Amino acid sequence: MFTLFIENLIHFKDFIPMIICINFTTLLFIIGMVGIIFNKKNFIVLLVCFELILFSIILQFIFFSIYFSNVLGQIYALCIITAAGTETAIGLSLLILAFRVSKQVNFNILTNLRG
Repeated sequence: MFTLFIENLIHFKDFIPMIICINFTTLLFIIGMVGIIFNKKNFIVLLVCFELILFSIILQFIFFSIYFSNVLGQIYALCIITAAGTETAIGLSLLILAFRVSKQVNFNILTNLRG
């Protein structure tokens, strides 16, 4: 089963040109940036857009890693996934704390949490 997966990765660069992979990850990055720029109220949408940006960066590392047959890009992707997980956990804990304090969630409440 694993060897079939590796053989498909080897033939991946023969079927999909690199420019399509770059365009796809750029589109994901732009969607995430637009979501962050135009988001004024919702903290959860901000977290999701930030995760989308990190996901596009991870995909870029993995695509380049496959095309150049270098494992280093996949190791960087694993480190970014770890950092994204911790970022999401901290962001959601701030969201829960803000909801406990004021029974509503918006960006103005988060500025009042400073001690």
